[in-house]
Parts: sequence; structure tokens; C-alpha cells
Amino acid sequence: MRKKSMKRYTYLVILVIIIVIIIAIGLAGINMSRPNNETINPDNFRSYTTTYNMDTKQLLIDMGIDVNQGEKVLGELVAALDNGDPDIEMAAALAISELGSKGKAAVPSLLIKLKSYAPIVSMGSAIALEKIGLEPKEAEKIVKMGTKGSCLKSVAVRALNGVSPDAIGVLPFLIDALSDSDPTIKLDACMAISKFGPKAKMALQELQELAENDPYLHPAGIYIVRNAAKEAIDIINK
Repeated sequence: MRKKSMKRYTYLVILVIIIVIIIAIGLAGINMSRPNNETINPDNFRSYTTTYNMDTKQLLIDMGIDVNQGEKVLGELVAALDNGDPDIEMAAALAISELGSKGKAAVPSLLIKLKSYAPIVSMGSAIALEKIGLEPKEAEKIVKMGTKGSCLKSVAVRALNGVSPDAIGVLPFLIDALSDSDPTIKLDACMAISKFGPKAKMALQELQELAENDPYLHPAGIYIVRNAAKEAIDIINK
């Protein structure tokens, strides 16, 4: 009888331990998924189609383009934008993005490639234009393009993150993008609007609405659009 009692006791203890472990795991999961409204860097959550890494560079090196020469090979990189192979065109756009403002001569070609049917090429070009910087007239061309479809709108808003604060004319387009259903577009629009600082006060009402009510919760447990909107509001109100 004693042995049976001991066995039952042992089984009971094991069962209790298992239940405690299950409850602990459940509570940890709740904490992990709890929305985090602390200040974050929204750039960490942006949708990069790809990154400029060794594999990307190798595509250009195999073509005989010495990417380590920087702006000295800008002409070759611009030519590679019309290669016909989306992977190579994307690699060329991202290589140009690494040049920053020194890649200015590539802007006309990049503006054309924003309309590419290959998403990796159009987004790569948008990233390059963002890093190079846009003058008001260039930004206006992108706005016109961005009104012609959701895919074009996405790359247009991304590219406009490199806009000059003097290009006030693009603000209505960016403010309209704040009401898009795509959280990536809203995130990029918040960041682009913040570049205008106090000049973007006309966007405060829409930004406040996002900061309080945007429903998108990132898998990391962060309301990234809400936080980006709050960051933009703080910058505008400085």
C-alpha cells in the first residue's frame, strides 16, 4: 500500500511540475507579445527587398565592375541598370545607393527604374534615390508616378524619404499615404514627413490619428506605425 501511495504521490508531484511549467511558458508568451510603445528606431522595421551584401556585390564583380572603386565606376553601374537581369539591375541600384550624394548622376536612370515590373529593381532604385537625395523637381516626378498604382505608391513613398525639406509640394501625397492600408507605406510616409520638420504641421492631425489608433502590431510585439507617427509629431513640434 505504501508503495502505491508513494507512486501516486510521485505522479502527482510530476503533474504539478508540468502544470507549473506550462503556465510559466504561457505567461512568458504573453509578455513577449505585449505591445511595446517605447521609443524605437522605425528604420529597423522597414521593408528592405534585399540588402547590399557580398552575394549582391559578386554579381557586379562577375561582370567586371570593381565595386570597391566607388564613384569611379558610377557610369558602369548606371549601364548595369539596363542589363535586363533583375538581380543585376537590383545589385547596381544598391551599389549606387552606397555612394550617397556622390551618385547624383544616376538619378535620371533610377527614376526610370522606379517603374520596373521587377519589385527588387523598383525597390532597389527607391532605396538608392532615398540615399542620394531628391531635389523638389525630382520629387514632383515621383509623386506623379506614385499616383498610378499601389506598387508604384510604395516605391514612391520610400524614395521620398530622401526628399529636400524645400519640396513642400509633395506633402499632400505623403499625408494621403498615411491612410493607406499597407503598414509599410504608412511607416515610410511617417518617416518622410518627419524630414520636413515644422514645415509639416499640416500633417499633424493625420499623424495624431495614427499615433493613437493604428491597428498594425508587428510580430515583434511593437506598434511600429504608431511609434513612427509619434516620432514624426515630436520632430514637427520641435
